[in-house]
Amino acid sequence: MMEKERENRTKIIGISIAVIALIIVGGLLAFCQPETELQRKIDREISQLGTGDRFEALRALVEIGKPAVPALIEALQDKGNPVTRRWQAAKALGAIKDARAVEPLIKAMSDESEFVRRVAAESLGKLGDKRAIPVLKEALKDKGWHVRRSAAEALKKLEIEAKQKGGEYPVADQKLQKKIPSRDIVVKSEKLYKKGIQLWRKDEIDEAIETLREVVDKYPETNRAGCALISIGKIYMGQSDYQEAIESFKEAIEKHPSSRYGEAIVGAYACFYLGKCYIREERWDEAKKILNQLLEKYPESTDPVGRKLAPHVRSLLEEIEPKEINSFHLPKVKLQRKQEKILLTSEEKAKALYTLGENYQLNKMYHKAIKEYEKLIKEYPKTTWAEKAGQRIKEIKAK
Repeated sequence: MMEKERENRTKIIGISIAVIALIIVGGLLAFCQPETELQRKIDREISQLGTGDRFEALRALVEIGKPAVPALIEALQDKGNPVTRRWQAAKALGAIKDARAVEPLIKAMSDESEFVRRVAAESLGKLGDKRAIPVLKEALKDKGWHVRRSAAEALKKLEIEAKQKGGEYPVADQKLQKKIPSRDIVVKSEKLYKKGIQLWRKDEIDEAIETLREVVDKYPETNRAGCALISIGKIYMGQSDYQEAIESFKEAIEKHPSSRYGEAIVGAYACFYLGKCYIREERWDEAKKILNQLLEKYPESTDPVGRKLAPHVRSLLEEIEPKEINSFHLPKVKLQRKQEKILLTSEEKAKALYTLGENYQLNKMYHKAIKEYEKLIKEYPKTTWAEKAGQRIKEIKAK
């Protein structure tokens, strides 16, 4: 009897242990399963950063929050990742506000991409950790204008937060901070710049130059100051006033080399146009020098819409020698027209005017092209070139 009771107890204990073990294992599986699914989701969203709807993955990772931080740090630090993925990782870390991100974001302030440095500065400002102060102060001297502004704003946030807590941070050198324009100044410069561009498009040349010059003089620390100088230079080129254009491009290179002009860097884009001005002026040595400097200093530079400048620069360099130049030079046309005024027939004179107008049109100097075509029609209405000039005017006005 006693033995049977012992056996029953042993069985009950065995069954109880088995049940407890099953409960523990089941609990562990239930606990691990969501964790595995979450990690899969994080990995999936990380791989989508900067692709497709590039902000969808960013929003999803911010929503996941702290569990996504290690993966985001890894994405930020992996130099093999595209720039878009790195800066979006930096942005997500700033939005999540986890202290683990401070050191990686500080390291990201030395990233080769200006965009990554800019977003890292913004995120450090959101995190509000005083460890970021030295690197943010150093960023006030960054070659990128947007980085300098983001660093100044981040330091301002740190200072305000410190004062609210009753403490005091040794924030930034006030002289350096004063050089960073406020958002209000940036908005005003943008508005004035757009006004100048609109005047240019309306062919109100003098007013356009005056307005754009105001941007340069009134808002010298803004990005648009560099853009305005490039636009002024291009306007002067359109008027064949190459000397004034040269001065404007030189000023852009000297004072605003790192500003942005769309996808272009002002320093590089101004060098490109400066080289073109020298070619128009037949200043071959200066043209060679500035275009070679452009290739050396800005090998990956682009135009405002992101197309590489290097192929165009090499093409210009190939055409630089006077004997190999195939382009038709405006000063020569004018000189020829004056010298042969008495000797040429009406048909030949009309052709010279048509050729001059055509050259202006090819160089997108539409205002001057129309003037030459209209002059041709007025002075030589019975020539075959008058009809062609009329068609050219219709082409330009249709654009």
